Amino acid sequence: MEIREGHNCITIESVDRVPIDLPSAGDVELSVKVASQHFCGHGFAWVAAPTLAAFLAQLRELEARRQGEAALDGLLSEEFRFRVWSVDRRGHMAVGGLVTKRVHHGEGGPYRHALEFGFEFDATLLSTVLTGFQAIAEGRG
Repeated sequence: MEIREGHNCITIESVDRVPIDLPSAGDVELSVKVASQHFCGHGFAWVAAPTLAAFLAQLRELEARRQGEAALDGLLSEEFRFRVWSVDRRGHMAVGGLVTKRVHHGEGGPYRHALEFGFEFDATLLSTVLTGFQAIAEGRG
């Protein structure tokens, strides 16, 4: 799933999923790549299946009404947050959030790199965003 507006872009793809026969079945690991105003970041985040389902319901409502927001947090919200929202009554849309990456460097301990981002995008892309997240939820994306 990709949202692109000029030089700004976010790409979210499923890279792993908890199998049906295990606890937390359907939880998904996402690869998140962001380029926003020439800042770039790439990280991974796990999202619980019920959280993803709730986000999809919010996204369907947002697409239908063009008002409100849809928000998705990772299992650790300080590592991944994603939000799509209407910026005005005419239904213009924006996307924003946070993606992080932990890096270990020797004995100094782990370092956390974070990119907080946000940009407006063409509202006609909203149906593509919904289709992309449906595919991720169903194990096709």
